[in-house]
Amino acid sequence: ISVLVPLFKTRDIATRLAEQIGRLDHQEGRLEVLLILKLPDAMTADALANLELPGWMRILAVPPGSPQTKPRALDYALDFTDG
Repeated sequence: ISVLVPLFKTRDIATRLAEQIGRLDHQEGRLEVLLILKLPDAMTADALANLELPGWMRILAVPPGSPQTKPRALDYALDFTDG
């Protein structure tokens, strides 16, 4: 199962969300979570950089482009999923 989580300028929410997702109880190897950052969002990137994420959760940065929308970020991230 792949869970795509687009984030943009959400410093406080991103940290709490990543911590809560990290507590999910799941079968080993069956879940991957991509925290999707739209560049240049240094605010959210800095907040997540200090977290110790489990191996099944990772940060993916979407390069700048147009339009800068959640659908574009999700579409970009699909190429990086295994689920």
